[in-house]
Amino acid sequence: MRLSPAVKVGTLTLISVTILVFSVLWLKGRALSSGVRITVPFHDVDGMRAGSGVQIMGLRVGQIETITPVITQEDSYVNVKFVITEPGIKIPDGSEISIQQSGIIGEKFIEITPPNVNYVYLPLKTDKTPIGIKEGDKVEVFTFNDEYENYSKVGEIKTTETVDRMSLPLELREQYSSAYVAKIGFVLNVANIELPQVYEPRIETVNSIPVLRLNTKSSKVYYVASNFPYTIKEPTRIREFLDLQLQAAKALNETNNKINAVLSEDVIVDIKDALRNVKTISLKTTELIDKTTALVEGSRNDIDSLLKMANQLSEELALLANNLNTIAGDPEFQKSVVSMTKSLDESSKQISEILGDEKTKETLLYLNETMKNVSEISTSVNELTKDENIKAKVYKTVDNLSSSMETINCLLEKIDKMSPEEKEQFSNIIKDTAETTKNLKKFSEKLNKRFLLFRLMF
Repeated sequence: MRLSPAVKVGTLTLISVTILVFSVLWLKGRALSSGVRITVPFHDVDGMRAGSGVQIMGLRVGQIETITPVITQEDSYVNVKFVITEPGIKIPDGSEISIQQSGIIGEKFIEITPPNVNYVYLPLKTDKTPIGIKEGDKVEVFTFNDEYENYSKVGEIKTTETVDRMSLPLELREQYSSAYVAKIGFVLNVANIELPQVYEPRIETVNSIPVLRLNTKSSKVYYVASNFPYTIKEPTRIREFLDLQLQAAKALNETNNKINAVLSEDVIVDIKDALRNVKTISLKTTELIDKTTALVEGSRNDIDSLLKMANQLSEELALLANNLNTIAGDPEFQKSVVSMTKSLDESSKQISEILGDEKTKETLLYLNETMKNVSEISTSVNELTKDENIKAKVYKTVDNLSSSMETINCLLEKIDKMSPEEKEQFSNIIKDTAETTKNLKKFSEKLNKRFLLFRLMF
């Protein structure tokens, strides 16, 4: 069937209009797709225009539709509206949206960075110990602002697993003493939250639900909740970048000047001298260590012999200790020791009673006086007479008295060996002989007086 000229003209006109509309929309950056549209407020778009691309991890997934400035007296900003044209693409909550540039002079585009997975570690007793939390559970951080301070939900658990501590990096391995640790991965799904510098993770139960809490009140972080689920990162202009570089250069120059002021020529000379001294000391220390090593090696045999003797001595002491323990633990030996102790105690008491008796003290006093008189008589005899017979008789008498005294002394020494009955008899004998010693004292005194008279006469 042949088309009429009017139909051909109409069809051509419709196609031309369609192409024109799509061209205009493309030039303006508008899309006809029914994808998700998101409006992001920026304070600076850094020359970005409508129609620029939107990327996720370097992959283009949409484009910018409109860029609308909003100017107010309180706060001015720019609304950037873009659409996700790729099907099945969903921007995760907590993602970071920033303006990037392809190359040095390339066009600007929006880059979407999904939240990274962060990890915390908790010690476990064994590899079978339950972790106590699972995927999908909440992650909380203690936060504060001008209105309140409390725990806030900031993320959720993504992974949980039990790992060997030795498989961790060295800096993490030294923080735990248990053989196994729980490796818990989580993501942040809120905007504008900064985690504490040092984690203090622990698992707590809130309303019968386990929750991973990353910090305590002592390490709280500032956070203001927002209805916008994404973190906006403002672009850095070249001017701002150069200003930062200039400030860094000024700070470095100031630091260099301070270092130069401190490190004067005299200080440098002192440092060089100190380094030379350190080098000399290190050399001498090395030499001393070498000599010590040689001395130890040369004395190794003596040291081994000494150690062997010490081991032998310790073994003999251990054997002696065992023997003493055996002897001390013998019931018969214990009974003998107890019996001997009681006997000594009784003997000492009886001796104390005998020596403390008045008659005994009186007898000993009389014996001492008698010995004194006998000594004086012997002296007088030597001075008064030259007759050997008289001397012999007197000496014999004195010897007899001395023998008696020695016998008494020996008897006193044997008191310890007497039985209680014998000691009782000895006490009675002491009492009976008290009068005899008293008479002996009187006789010696009279005899001494007579010899004294003889000395006066002659």
